[in-house]
Amino acid sequence: MLQFVDKNGEPIESHFTESEFGAWFEHMDSGFLNTLNLFRHRLGYGVSISYAEGALGRYGGNSYSRHNIERWLSLCVADIMPEIHEPDRWIRIAKEVGFTGIGYYPDWHPRAGLHVDTRYGVHPDSTKVATWGRIGYRYVSLNKALNKGRRLL
Repeated sequence: MLQFVDKNGEPIESHFTESEFGAWFEHMDSGFLNTLNLFRHRLGYGVSISYAEGALGRYGGNSYSRHNIERWLSLCVADIMPEIHEPDRWIRIAKEVGFTGIGYYPDWHPRAGLHVDTRYGVHPDSTKVATWGRIGYRYVSLNKALNKGRRLL
């Protein structure tokens, strides 16, 4: 059973199960899982792991993708889809809980979502957070993607 704590070390409810991570669970970094659970806890409503292939891990050879288990050896990443579309709030909370890589994807199906990760060498309390967006198949600034996402509200 997964057990999680808040930033003060106090236990919080587990909002995820091992089965949601499928075969990738054994490769998931426990600190990342705690940060993901804290994000869900602070959000106050459901968050699904994307069912898209590669949403957690993938075999990518030389790819620098955070999803590439061959390069990073453990997974500190997930593509997620919160139940309620509040992209500005998602980004704010993602930064507050300590994600250091945040991508917003307003075009995902069945609903918009986030790529979240914790990057090696970047302290969770750092202001150094990599952010981006993707519209269709083109990577864009986070603000450009958020502007599109706000029109979906």
